[in-house]
Amino acid sequence: MPAISNKSKKKIKDEIRSWNLRSKAHTPLDLIAKYTNPVIQGWMNYYGKFEPREMQLVMMELNVYLAQWAKAKYKHFRRKPWIVAYRWLGDIARRSPMFYHWKLGIYPKNVKRYCVE
Repeated sequence: MPAISNKSKKKIKDEIRSWNLRSKAHTPLDLIAKYTNPVIQGWMNYYGKFEPREMQLVMMELNVYLAQWAKAKYKHFRRKPWIVAYRWLGDIARRSPMFYHWKLGIYPKNVKRYCVE
């Protein structure tokens, strides 16, 4: 089956990294979603057409970057592992999926394996 190439994956990850989400801690999540959704939708429609699982793995990395954004924005996440913020994002994604990939079901799942409670 044709799928997204490694070169394209790297290009998408570099683009996500260039958004510098961590430094945009003053920006609300819905505004980040508003600006990134057209780009994410284009990637999902173009690269996720034939082998969507490969594109899901790339979008899960975007969820990790969003968790790092949450750690930078909210003080109560700062001294905790990023997984706690990741689980918090998963709760938001289930309640109101504002990102395009969340609407497709690629939201942060409740990860219990790495959590320190």
